[in-house]
Amino acid sequence: MPKLFRSQRNDSLPEVRKGRYFLYFLGELLLLVSGILIALQVNNWNESRKAEQQRISLTESIIFDLNRDLTNLNAAIEIFSGEIGAIEQMEARLTDSRATPDTLIQIARFENDPSMPAFVSYSTGTYESMMATGSVELIDRDLFDKLQQLYQLHDVELYYRTGNYDISKDLLAGYLAMFPIEMGVIRSGPIYDAIWRSVDPIELAKQFNAITTMKFFMLNSSLHMYREIAKATEEAIEVFSESIPR
Repeated sequence: MPKLFRSQRNDSLPEVRKGRYFLYFLGELLLLVSGILIALQVNNWNESRKAEQQRISLTESIIFDLNRDLTNLNAAIEIFSGEIGAIEQMEARLTDSRATPDTLIQIARFENDPSMPAFVSYSTGTYESMMATGSVELIDRDLFDKLQQLYQLHDVELYYRTGNYDISKDLLAGYLAMFPIEMGVIRSGPIYDAIWRSVDPIELAKQFNAITTMKFFMLNSSLHMYREIAKATEEAIEVFSESIPR
């Protein structure tokens, strides 16, 4: 009888071992799968963190460009406003009942600068890099649309500026051919004085009126656009700044 029990117990050992091996295999498999899932999760987290860092860096670069534009726009608004004020003062003096041809010559020869002040040069380096590399996908669509709307305003301003500048350039060339200014090559000396002594006041008045009127128009046109662009730039800076975690 004891031999029979021992035989039955020995027969059951392989089944027990199989069960234990299966459980061990199952545990190893679960451990392996868990390890793979954790590794994938960590990798996804690292990729997401890397993309977020790139997004923040890109956003900060955009904000830097926009702030530089805003500084230049505000400076131009101040300068252009001053130029418009100077032209309005000249207009008041030249339309005064006491004005004479000598008043015009005094202004044209010694006081007026017929050239335009420097226009704003926009900072678009980050935007152009985004478009070239495809990193635009890192930016929220609404933010990107906001940026594109702003740069469309840039394009409109540049379009009208270029057209007006071509007209102004031709007027300025004709004016300087007849009436030298103190910033030219012949800006002093006997020849300079002789030219101004021989000036026809009527011709000077026509040329001066044409070039100053065109300059006044360009200043007002650019000033209107600069104010609109400055406002849109401030709004863009605000929304992009809000997208950066505190």
